[in-house]
Parts: sequence; structure tokens; C-alpha cells
Amino acid sequence: MKHMNKVNGMAKTKNKLNHYFVISPEYTYYPLGYYEPPEIARDIVTIWADSPKTAEILAIRSDEFKHWVRDQRSDECCPFTGLEVELTLCKHGNCYCGYCGECEECEKEADAEWEIEKEKRIKEGYTIGDDIEI
Repeated sequence: MKHMNKVNGMAKTKNKLNHYFVISPEYTYYPLGYYEPPEIARDIVTIWADSPKTAEILAIRSDEFKHWVRDQRSDECCPFTGLEVELTLCKHGNCYCGYCGECEECEKEADAEWEIEKEKRIKEGYTIGDDIEI
């Protein structure tokens, strides 16, 4: 593996850093041992990285993924199996991760779509309280 210089805990590379969502597949989790009913769980973490592969590696090392890693290793499987990595950029090029705030252009588009949907429902005969707020 290539040696990377570290700056503030992050790998220093030439690529631009972006936020990524790293999402595990669903798995069965026993929160209080086998005496309690199992829960279906899925781990999701936001990672600041220069590539999807780096995001996967950092996610596996994070505390948020400890249940997923333990579950995979108990089955003698690789913890990287089935992970989904999503770049958190909207079509306008702005990050929508939750840490960076909202894209104003996306908000305007969503508001315009909502107004169209609201007008359509009113024309169809929906009244106040019928699954619509006016």
C-alpha cells in the first residue's frame, strides 16, 4: 500500500476531499445478547475523504461501524463486503451531507415542486387536512 503523509489525521493527497456516506448492508444485531429479540441494523457514517476507497477504509476504522465489523469478522467475512459509498454532492456541485448545510438551488427547486404538487392536489379536490398543508 502506498505511503501517505498525514495531516490532522487525514491522508494528504492531491485529490480534492469530499464528504461520502458509507452505508453497510442490513444485518441482525443483538443489543443485549441472545436473550433479547434481535434488531435489524444498518450502519451509516459520513466520512471526509479523497476517494470512495479511502472513505470505505476510514469507515471500517470508525466507532460507528464496530457492530458491522464484528458481525462480519465473526462470520469470517471481509468487512468491506457489501458496503455502499455515496458521494454527497447534488447536481449543482454542493455537498448535502448535513454538516455543510443546504444547497439553496436545490431548496428552491424542492419548494417549486412542492407548490406544483400542492396546486395539483387542490385542483383534484383535496381539502385542508387531507394529507396536505396549506
